Amino acid sequence: MSSKQQDYTEYTVDLSQLTKERPLGVTGILRCQNSADFLDACIESCIEGLDELIAVYHNCTDETANILKRKQSKYPNKIKIFEYHPYIYPIDLTDEQFQETMNLPKDSIHLLSGYTNYAISKVTYRYAIKIDSDQLFFSESFKKYCDAYRTEQKVRINPLEQIAYKLYTSYLHNSKKDKSPKRKWQDWLAIKMVPFYFSYLKKRIKQDKILVSLSGINVLQKNGEWLTFLGDEKIDTTYRDILCPFNGVRDLFFFEVSEEMTYQACYLPKAPGYNQVLEVMFHNKKLFDGGLIWFHLRPCLQKHTETYQYWYEKAEDRFISLEKFKKCNYSKLKRRKNLFICSRFEPMFSYFYSAQRHSIPWRTLVNWRQEESQEKMSSLDLGKYKIEFDTIIQEYIRTAIQEYEVRDTLRLMLGNHSIKNALFVYILSFISKEQMDYIRSRIAGKSIEESIHNISNFLNHFEWIEKKRNTTNNFNIDNHLWTKLLSPYKRCCLVYLTDEKELAHVSTFLQGKEIPILLLSEYEIPDDTELSETVTAAQVEFSEQKVFENDSIEQNFPRLFLYANTFETILRILSPSKVVCLASSKTYQKELLLGFAKDLNTKIECW
Repeated sequence: MSSKQQDYTEYTVDLSQLTKERPLGVTGILRCQNSADFLDACIESCIEGLDELIAVYHNCTDETANILKRKQSKYPNKIKIFEYHPYIYPIDLTDEQFQETMNLPKDSIHLLSGYTNYAISKVTYRYAIKIDSDQLFFSESFKKYCDAYRTEQKVRINPLEQIAYKLYTSYLHNSKKDKSPKRKWQDWLAIKMVPFYFSYLKKRIKQDKILVSLSGINVLQKNGEWLTFLGDEKIDTTYRDILCPFNGVRDLFFFEVSEEMTYQACYLPKAPGYNQVLEVMFHNKKLFDGGLIWFHLRPCLQKHTETYQYWYEKAEDRFISLEKFKKCNYSKLKRRKNLFICSRFEPMFSYFYSAQRHSIPWRTLVNWRQEESQEKMSSLDLGKYKIEFDTIIQEYIRTAIQEYEVRDTLRLMLGNHSIKNALFVYILSFISKEQMDYIRSRIAGKSIEESIHNISNFLNHFEWIEKKRNTTNNFNIDNHLWTKLLSPYKRCCLVYLTDEKELAHVSTFLQGKEIPILLLSEYEIPDDTELSETVTAAQVEFSEQKVFENDSIEQNFPRLFLYANTFETILRILSPSKVVCLASSKTYQKELLLGFAKDLNTKIECW
């Protein structure tokens, strides 16, 4: 393995080249990463409507590439396949990963936005729409929209169609207001006139090529029964996987390919340890709503089976069978089932569900089956390959770190401190998420080298800056903002905690201690927590002053770099009598703190 930065210049997109004359037609943009579960069904459900399908796959250890090739053989004039090699950060990120993405250029090839723009750069036709491999389209409805974009026919919009559109906009604007008899009548009429609304959209597409957004229905299969979700107001925190019944909130739409209509990174820090970097197309064009047009199968993916089994057992009342769901009107779902949808999008979804409930092709799910060729994992295989993964991964990371160090011994130094051990744990926490993909790949008969591809990709994507390192800023610690605050706790016992469980565990050790103790915690300890008079609690905050200078560490591992500067500052100010961490879990933060304390000849303990 080489730690040399790979040349990925071919994946950098010159956005200015996207604005050029293109033939009339519609291209689907399909990005795939271990998407074998429903890929075949997804393509079959949308291919008839498209003039072209651009499929770009990345780090696939399952049958994705083979399925794409089979579909290309079936549709040689429509499907084009490309492989994307750069490492890509996932959507859901830890705090550490989120910090790393913030350090990347906005057009980075390592972000989903860069990946998507690369796919757009391969488009041949004038109009495009992003397609996800876990969507099962209502084929006939989807094709009608595509046909409208392929047409430049001049059509006349009749008065009933104009009225239907005005009634829909009125429905959206007034849905939260008190329902007077007149208002109720207008809402009823708006829903009854939905055929004229859809006719209005098709004609506007033909004439003006407006942007039309599409939506779908979230579904989950459990024990042979199809379910959907009822949502929860704590979706961004506690109940993050309890979805609402509907999917697609004006983020998937038909657009004309141009420099203006490209994707950018959108950073969403939602909760500690739960962050997202999405790809968003920022534009000033008006979006028109095109209704429900697919089943969203993401909850059915094999990799999510355990997640949704957990949530079903934890909150069964937030799931409903499709049979019951489709028999209930919207008001009944709200009143009897406590349906929750984000208020911003509730009017849109309530309209289309009410208007389309009886016309949605529900039988599509009943008649559809997952590919029979999918390999099932035995418990024996799981255990065998879990052990193999853990063994190989640890050796793989050690080798990578050795290569980093061999090239430059100062590369992994901050002042007089080596960060090798902390970096090992830091990288391991990232890579451990690849375990299930690795196991599936090995069960499918792929070699270790093939199965480890994305991990190698991740380790090689770091860009090492060849500048002077191992320097320590010569700032006077007495002038630091924290010195006055922390000085009363000099020579204290410093106890470091990562979560609430550790607090509960360590509280017994703190009882009866006569020496002053500073409890340094990763989370805010509630005011009503019972602590002895000798114990003072403080939450970790990052120091704004740099103690160290190491451009490579700061750029490639920014979160680790922040902790290193913070811990060094605290240790310098406090000169603690000893540093204590719990041995219940191994984190890179603990490795840093204990390593730095040891280098400063401070006594360390692991309880």
